[in-house]
Amino acid sequence: MTALGHDVIDVRERNADLARKTRLAQAHSTVYSRAVADRVREELRRSRPDVAYVNNTFPALSPSVYRPLKSAGIPVVAVIRNYRKSCLSANLRTGGESCSRCVGHTLKLPGVLRGCYEGSSSASAVVACTQLLDRVMMRSLDEKMHLIAVSSFVRGSLVAEGFDPRQITVRPNLVWLGQREISRSPKVDRQILFVGRPTEDKGFYLLLAALERLGAKAPRVTVIGDPTTEARRACREKSLAVTFLGLQDHERVASLIAGASAVVVPSVWAEPFGRVVVESLAVGTPVISSDAGGLSEFAGLSPCVVTVPAGEVEPLATALSEISAPSEMLRAACRQRYIERLSPEIWLQGTMDAINAAIRGAI
Repeated sequence: MTALGHDVIDVRERNADLARKTRLAQAHSTVYSRAVADRVREELRRSRPDVAYVNNTFPALSPSVYRPLKSAGIPVVAVIRNYRKSCLSANLRTGGESCSRCVGHTLKLPGVLRGCYEGSSSASAVVACTQLLDRVMMRSLDEKMHLIAVSSFVRGSLVAEGFDPRQITVRPNLVWLGQREISRSPKVDRQILFVGRPTEDKGFYLLLAALERLGAKAPRVTVIGDPTTEARRACREKSLAVTFLGLQDHERVASLIAGASAVVVPSVWAEPFGRVVVESLAVGTPVISSDAGGLSEFAGLSPCVVTVPAGEVEPLATALSEISAPSEMLRAACRQRYIERLSPEIWLQGTMDAINAAIRGAI
């Protein structure tokens, strides 16, 4: 925003700093950080911004960030990138399964009793108290509050929590490659990339089942992400052609994606957005994706995105069996979909729409 000529006052707290405090101090600061409220109040004495753009108050900023903004009459845009308003663990899952027990309930007692946050009932109680105060603070802003949801699916979760749908703008996360030219990695026929931690939630074991189903017809798979011992062992036991590259820097990841035949995103949990899908389209690489959560919203981007039912092996195996080296026409179509639907210009327009809506509500 600074590059576009806007004056920005940056107020941030590091979660790592909070982690160094005693557990009692952590709990207190997570629910309401007086130090953060005082810092925001001091910034407002120095200058009066037109709008506050709030990212991720949990845990270090805490709901306290809203109180001085309300007192000063500053309109607020809050960006919601997960399900923290609905779920103590922020992912709508518990015990490895989808869960909506707390959705729509002011008090998240089922999550507290199950210890959904870090496996601890006491820690979950702290998060539940934080959510309750957060809701009270946000509601107190009335028309001066506007929300940005990173997908329609996330927007739906906010509406289920009682937020006014008229005060929610759907805007994708920003995926910006800048002016850099992304070089493609050496071409390997039918090379599929899995980008992320190879876990059950991310659909990695579903992917292995699909590869096993295809047998000798299975494509080669490369995993970019922190490999688990269990994932490596499962591939050895099944004798599958899976290569683990481990963590890579952003430029290397972009290069590998650009050189792949396709990227596979087989998540079984309700992904709020699907950043890997956008990164792939941006460099001209097609995607096979599940329809879990926000990922379902890429279904209209065929043939650049092939969407399969989440958790089902057979449709995923079929999609993988049909993979071939993408033509330049398909790569160009992928890039065009990115430009039309998910580019920085689209991000900026959505951001400004939300900011203007918050400002209008404050008048």
